[in-house]
Amino acid sequence: MDGGNSRIKNGSQIIVDTSVKEYINDGIYAIRIENALFVKRLQYMPGKLLVKSDNPIYQPFEVDLKTDSVNIIGAVVYVMNDMSCI
Repeated sequence: MDGGNSRIKNGSQIIVDTSVKEYINDGIYAIRIENALFVKRLQYMPGKLLVKSDNPIYQPFEVDLKTDSVNIIGAVVYVMNDMSCI
């Protein structure tokens, strides 16, 4: 989620609630798929998750909950975008 209309921009700081280890409801999560780390929107679909980005240059993809290795690290609970002083 970097730029465009994304809530999370390059350089944003996020707080992740690591007590959330499984999908609860649609929202932004920190997840690991195989060896890749993502901060993406998750939406539940029967038997799978739709992994989406706010940035339209990235295509959404599906993750099969039965066969794919998905690890939810936590739910994003706070985003702070750059607050640079002039």
